[in-house]
Amino acid sequence: MPRNARHLSILFLGGLSAAALFGCQTVDRSSASADEVQHQEVRHLASPDARTNPGVDLPDWMQSQEHEVAGLPRWVKSRPFAGGQVLALETDRSWEWVEPSSSMRLAEFRMPGPEGFDAGSLVIFWFDGGGGTVDANLRRWADQFDAGNGVDPLLAADITMVGATGSKLTRMQLEGRFIAPTAPGSAQNFDRPGWAMDATVFETTFGPVFLKATGPAPTLRLYKGSLDRLFSNLRVETRN
Repeated sequence: MPRNARHLSILFLGGLSAAALFGCQTVDRSSASADEVQHQEVRHLASPDARTNPGVDLPDWMQSQEHEVAGLPRWVKSRPFAGGQVLALETDRSWEWVEPSSSMRLAEFRMPGPEGFDAGSLVIFWFDGGGGTVDANLRRWADQFDAGNGVDPLLAADITMVGATGSKLTRMQLEGRFIAPTAPGSAQNFDRPGWAMDATVFETTFGPVFLKATGPAPTLRLYKGSLDRLFSNLRVETRN
């Protein structure tokens, strides 16, 4: 991954749809700040009793839809939000569904690691009220890593912006030593060298959705193609 440089490129990509209204359910944020929810996926991944499912019996709100072409990833739908809207997700078939641990999470997945490496996690958030600016989230995410040699992790990240009418993706990829606090406000931090993050802010006219994958660098590299497809094909649909 490139270091000491922030790579910004503007592309125009068809097929990104934000045709659904984010005029959403009310979510109580009084007990969970933006910083808190950005750390929840790390604590959840570390929990030994996290409930997982191999993707066979998905809950009603995450209806599985097989792709017409054999061998391509499975399409699934997120938890309903905004009065019956869902996020359509092109996921890797090997990812294991994890029951969302809070109402602010649209979906969660466990990403099995290659032999000898831990699993990663993919968590998808949506907040009533926005959840902060793109720049603020990029800064917060970058500060969870030590890029080494005193380099600002935000400058070490690979950042790409992809835009289309009514929607925009800002994607940040970063590797280094994971040093996020073990809990919001905690004086104790994780110390996980060789970790990576692949996170995206999916902006629409109606508000952002946050998708964040974290885990050992080899695990995220294993799924780079799957994450590329996931982020490129995001769309909001009205649940039938």
